[in-house]
Amino acid sequence: MIIDAVGTATNEIAADRNTKQIKDGAAISEGKPGVRATLTSDTASVDSLVARAMQAPAIRQSQVDALRLSIRDGNYKVDPGEIADSMLKEQG
Repeated sequence: MIIDAVGTATNEIAADRNTKQIKDGAAISEGKPGVRATLTSDTASVDSLVARAMQAPAIRQSQVDALRLSIRDGNYKVDPGEIADSMLKEQG
């Protein structure tokens, strides 16, 4: 399942005929009190994150090799309870 929140939000804004003004990255809806979307970005932060991501190897081969060996040797164990706990923590 793919959730495209960005595309959905873009379509909603484009379809909203009441949006009259976009100023400083904020779309202000007229006729809908209390509804406001604000889009901001700290260019330095984004640039820094992009640079770090570009420096990281696409595949961390050492980790892939270690996991492959663990699986092959039967040493890779999955704890369903730990997975469930992690999923619940992410939702919280």
